[in-house]
Amino acid sequence: MSTASPTSLLADLPDSVLWSSRPWTHFATLPKARRPLVVLPIFGFADWGLGRSLDLEETLGCGVLRAMFASDPDRAASTLVLPPLRFVLGPYPHTFFGIDFETALDLVREIAASVLASGSSRLVLFNTSPWNEELAKLCACDLRVDLGLRTYVVHLAALGLDLHPTRSSVRAAVQAAACALTRRAPSDDVPRGDSRLIDFRPGDHRQPPPLTWTKSLDAAVTEGWTTLANAGARLARLLAEIDGLPGLAPREPATRARTSTGPSAKRTRRTKESRTTRRPSS
Repeated sequence: MSTASPTSLLADLPDSVLWSSRPWTHFATLPKARRPLVVLPIFGFADWGLGRSLDLEETLGCGVLRAMFASDPDRAASTLVLPPLRFVLGPYPHTFFGIDFETALDLVREIAASVLASGSSRLVLFNTSPWNEELAKLCACDLRVDLGLRTYVVHLAALGLDLHPTRSSVRAAVQAAACALTRRAPSDDVPRGDSRLIDFRPGDHRQPPPLTWTKSLDAAVTEGWTTLANAGARLARLLAEIDGLPGLAPREPATRARTSTGPSAKRTRRTKESRTTRRPSS
């Protein structure tokens, strides 16, 4: 059990896989061949109409990470998990901890630059929020162009736990996984807010209909652990595939023109560069 702050759900992961548990001198002593694969969790805030608390994404994301290490114990020797980011892309009054694209990209870039400075050249963005999927993809392209990092993106939805309000066909599986991790049944008295917001991104999604839930807690917990184990095993296989990819030739970070340094010009240049740069993807 980790000695990390109990306010973080990552506290249930062993110290050996937590970036925050290492002294700063640790990275300088690692042989180049043993530089870890680094995972940056990106968690949003929403109950997704499931009668859960707003930290549902962090609960599920950390549960999948634990299941991944349980599925492949050897993975702990070559993987480090960064402290999670907690935000949702969407600078709207109704968004919990919502930020704009520029701020989000700069935040992830600062963290990625520290990963690179530590000697690690591979970074996996593990995203749980449907609203952050486009952001994660753009970040991965930008970081490859700007820093020369080998970047990869894994979405929770691709592991069988899709939280999207309209496209998801596995809401019952998500609910069962939440039951397993919290040992609590969903609330059956959830106030419904007015979701008729013309600026809601992406598209004007109405709140999903209430999920009819008739399973007993014990049955849901059993199903939920199976779902989490499958998601963890799938994530373990993806990380193993990344480990097996041939190394890319080192590349220098992109050279920035100095004629304009404003945010708009900066984003325009990044967009042009990312269109001509390929990156590994999972």
